[in-house]
Amino acid sequence: MNRFAILLVGGILCWMAGSEVQAQVAYVTYYAAPPCAAPAPIVRTTYYAPAPVVGYQPVPIATTRYRPFLGGSVTRIRTGYAPVVVAPVPVVVGY
Repeated sequence: MNRFAILLVGGILCWMAGSEVQAQVAYVTYYAAPPCAAPAPIVRTTYYAPAPVVGYQPVPIATTRYRPFLGGSVTRIRTGYAPVVVAPVPVVVGY
């Protein structure tokens, strides 16, 4: 009985998946346009501002540790890199 239930559920799922696949088929229909109505031209202009540029600049990083054998704390300075946003050059659209 358990195998039959699994088979039945699997069959139903396959049937449902098949019906979903048929729903994704594109149907092409042609509509008759009136003979005197020409579609008006639509002009669309899309402008995307340039994305900001990310650059890296050197940044000093100081690490201080306590060293008892040396007689106190020791500071080590090294150079790391931090991200910096560089503003893009503004774009002027001519007329």
